[in-house]
Amino acid sequence: MVAIKAEKIKRAKTYRRVAEEAKMLGDFIRLADYMLVEGVVARGIGTVEELLELLMAPRREDTKSKGACVRACVCVWVGAG
Repeated sequence: MVAIKAEKIKRAKTYRRVAEEAKMLGDFIRLADYMLVEGVVARGIGTVEELLELLMAPRREDTKSKGACVRACVCVWVGAG
């Protein structure tokens, strides 16, 4: 009798704990989603910064060159005027 009562109490405690954890599952998934999106955005920003550095870098043989991006922007700006 005592063992059955102890088992029921243990099961009730376990059920309450499981129910509380189930309520927190949505928050956990939301947190994981935020972390994933933050990582993707950070990686995207880093990639664009690397691309900008590559485009702004002068050519090796031309020390007066300001980079492909600056040259293209100047050509578009001068051509538009």
